[in-house]
Amino acid sequence: MAAATNSSLSPGAFHLPAQVISIKLDGTNFLYKDQTILGWIISSLSPTVVSTIYGLETSYLVWKALGACFVAPSTSCISLIKRKLQSLQQGFLSCQNFLDEVKNLADEFSTVGKPIVYSDLILSILNGLNSSFHSFVTTYMLFSREKSMPFLDFHAELLNYDFMQQFHSHYIQSKAGSYALYSHKPGFKIGSRHNNATSLFSGMPKGSGGAYS
Repeated sequence: MAAATNSSLSPGAFHLPAQVISIKLDGTNFLYKDQTILGWIISSLSPTVVSTIYGLETSYLVWKALGACFVAPSTSCISLIKRKLQSLQQGFLSCQNFLDEVKNLADEFSTVGKPIVYSDLILSILNGLNSSFHSFVTTYMLFSREKSMPFLDFHAELLNYDFMQQFHSHYIQSKAGSYALYSHKPGFKIGSRHNNATSLFSGMPKGSGGAYS
C-alpha cells in the first residue's frame, strides 16, 4: 500500500488538533474521586454502622458491604438489635447519655428497614432506667392505663424529672453543708436546727418531685 501523502488526502478529511492534551494514567484522579464518594457515604452513617465497615478502603467495597447487611436484613440481624435494646441498662450513665444510647439502637432499626414502634421504645427505656427513676416509672405506668403519651412528650417529661432530681439533690447537699457549718459554732442549738433539717420538703409544692405534676 502506498504511503499517504498530503496531496492524496482530500481537503478537510483529516486534521491534527492544534494542541494535544496529555492524560496521566496513574490513578490519582480516580482515587481522589473515590475517596470523596467514600467520605460522603461515611458521613451519612451512624457511628454504630460505621464500625461495621471499618477497614474497607474504597467506596465500592463499602457500598457492597452495606448492601449485604441492610438491603435484605436477616432475621438474626434484627433479633440481635432487639436483644441489645432490651438488655440496655442506664447504670451510672446520665439520663441524656442513656437516651443517646437508646437512640443509636433505634437508628439501627430504621437502617435495616424495621423502624421500632414508639410504645416499644418507651417500654425499653423504662426497663433500662436505674432505681432513682422508680417514682417516674410508677407514675408513667399508672398514667398510661388511661391515656397513651406521644414519645416526644415522654422524652420531655423524663428529662424534666431528671432535672428536678438533680436540683433537689443539690438543694439537700447545700442545706446539709450549712447545717454542718453552723453546728460547730458556739451557742448552736441542736434541737432548733434539727427540726429545720427534718422538714426540708414541707414547704415545697405538692407533687414537685413527680413526673406529671
